[in-house]
Amino acid sequence: MGVQDITVTTDPVAIRAFTRKALADLEQLEGLLDDGAVFERGVRRMGVEQEFFLVDGRGLAAPVGWEVLERLSHRPGFTNELARFNLEANLPPRTLGGDMLRVMEAELLQALADVDAVNPPGVRALLTGILPTLRIADLSRENMTPVARYTQLDEALKALQGGRFRVAIRGLDALEVEHDSVMLEAANTSLQLHLQVDPEDFAHKYNLAQLISGPLLAAAVNSPFFLGRRLWAETRVALFQQATDDRSAAEKARGRLPRVFFGSRWVDASVLEVFRESCTRFAAILGDVPPTRDEPGEPPRLTALCAHNGTVWRWNRACYGVAGGKAHLRIENRVLPAGPTVLDEVANAAFFYGLMEGMDEPYRDLTHEVAFQDARANFLEAARQGLAAPMRWRRGKTLTARDLILGELYERAAEGLARLEVPADDVDRYLGTLRERVARGQTGSTWLMDSLATLEGTGTRQQNLQRITQEAMRHQASGQPVHAWPPINPQAEVPREQTVRQIMSTDLYTIHPEEALERAVSIMSWNRIRHLPVEDRQGNLLGVVELCALPPMLTKHKDDDEPLPVFAAMRPVPPQVHPDTPARDALSLLLASQSHCLFVVENEQLLGLVTERDFLAALL
Repeated sequence: MGVQDITVTTDPVAIRAFTRKALADLEQLEGLLDDGAVFERGVRRMGVEQEFFLVDGRGLAAPVGWEVLERLSHRPGFTNELARFNLEANLPPRTLGGDMLRVMEAELLQALADVDAVNPPGVRALLTGILPTLRIADLSRENMTPVARYTQLDEALKALQGGRFRVAIRGLDALEVEHDSVMLEAANTSLQLHLQVDPEDFAHKYNLAQLISGPLLAAAVNSPFFLGRRLWAETRVALFQQATDDRSAAEKARGRLPRVFFGSRWVDASVLEVFRESCTRFAAILGDVPPTRDEPGEPPRLTALCAHNGTVWRWNRACYGVAGGKAHLRIENRVLPAGPTVLDEVANAAFFYGLMEGMDEPYRDLTHEVAFQDARANFLEAARQGLAAPMRWRRGKTLTARDLILGELYERAAEGLARLEVPADDVDRYLGTLRERVARGQTGSTWLMDSLATLEGTGTRQQNLQRITQEAMRHQASGQPVHAWPPINPQAEVPREQTVRQIMSTDLYTIHPEEALERAVSIMSWNRIRHLPVEDRQGNLLGVVELCALPPMLTKHKDDDEPLPVFAAMRPVPPQVHPDTPARDALSLLLASQSHCLFVVENEQLLGLVTERDFLAALL
């Protein structure tokens, strides 16, 4: 999420002042590019950012990141993320080539081991694009990391797009959800790869990164679930765009680009085109940046421009930086999800860096051979369908991502890694892992989807997602790449504590308070139910009608000309529980309250009802 001590705001005076600084930085960058001597050249470096979830023994999000980060203060490279259940590890930059892949694997494994060494008992780091068990309650503002800029970002984006964040995604299931916080974005974790490039080669390298994003993502998809729904092969792509969308309805109708986007065209000549587009298409939401003191003889750090660039989330981002007394340019590839294992991630990195080198010369004319809209469509289809996605390639040829990778891109990547002097054994280990994954057709997403289908009928959707997550944690610990993961065993017993979610009734009848009481009687008698929730037109829970209270009420008013309304017989709302409350705790509450039922409520919305009969059935 960028620099820690920036200020996000809706104050127009502060935003105007910041905008002036960013535009001045952009003008200064143009002068630096014209000079040329300030930029480091002929040196290629890689960098890695690893995001991950913190998960408890039940496979649920564990919001302990802030505490874990304090325990890691002795270990450089770790930082917080938006949610308390996410953290990020940053590996030190290193020269591209040689043993870079082997070192990357060792450093990622060590980073995860360092986290697990200080995690609370039962909590572990998990590599996954979206945690399968994630619930809307996990995405509450209470789970936001206590850093001012996150709260400010939440308020600023909310003000820009009308107060609610709306997500609608269709896959095998359909998801439509509104939320009051930018925390929806916290559902995503990724592996971000950096590549330093020379200024004069930036346009070609950036376009190349855009071109390969489709097949790269298709081989790595690992996020098919969100809030219990089966959606895209890489749901992160749709979710990230919608969860941070600040456009008004009119702007959407005009086709204004969202802040998370692939791009609008090929870059013609310079990195300036990317930065200018970010400044012209997207208004600033920052009000201040920390003051910087440029060292004598060093290039300026262009803090305002870089900070604004950090509020525009391109899938391939242009980055400017200063290190060792020289300026440099980087391409930050943000396409890849986290996981499923460290070995799989390094295999994906090998594919990216290998293609960026191996396709450099053969694809010098790529902007004339592939339409930009085809490259963008390839990326979106990869997110939807994974390896089965159609790819429109050079000279109008269309083939699946799987066939494109096995037929051409694998060899290009292998040639690129050889040119970078990566040892042959490392090429076989890492790039060979990706080839096997593609050949077998088992990505993280396909394993997760197949596992859920296998468990169908053995438990509730949430139970099965917990079971799958626990199994993924076990496989990640084994180090086996995902293409070698065996099918999940539906007969294997998994110890788990029952929750209210697993035993509650969700097929509810409800009624409005102004309706005729006779209708309530009919609903209850015909369907043999004893408790009828009363809601207003907005879905707010108001009370309950209980069957046992109706006969005296109806007898008393049987001769009235005016039919009784429901609210005349409505009783106060019985005790409420969260769906993930342990069943034994809910039963204790039911007995202590001397009530006959509990309402199951999440985010002020009625989800279900649990009665003595439900508890009895759970024991049998």
